[in-house]
Amino acid sequence: MQLVLVELTTLAECEAETLALRHAVKHYFASFERVGTRIFSLRQDGHRVLTMSAPKAGVVRHVVGMHNRPPTPEELAALEPLLTAMGLQLAYTPDLMS
Repeated sequence: MQLVLVELTTLAECEAETLALRHAVKHYFASFERVGTRIFSLRQDGHRVLTMSAPKAGVVRHVVGMHNRPPTPEELAALEPLLTAMGLQLAYTPDLMS
C-alpha cells in the first residue's frame, strides 16, 4: 500500500478532488487561496481517500473523505507522519463548530 500526500494548488485540481470524493473543496478554493490555506489530498495507491486543509498556522483540523465522511482512526494514524514530514501538525476536530 502506497500513501502519498498531494498538495492541490489549482482550481482544476480541487474540482477533480470534488468530483472524485463528492464534497465541496472546490467551492472554498478562492477563499483558501486568499488567506493562505493549503489544501491536500491523501492518496492510497493512486486513489483519493481524504482531503484536508492547513491554515497558515500549519495545524490540520479539517479532514474529510467521500461525501464528507469523517476519517477513520486508521486513516488518521497513516496521515499524521505524512503531515509531520511536511512540517504540519494533525489536530483533527470532528466538529469545527466546537
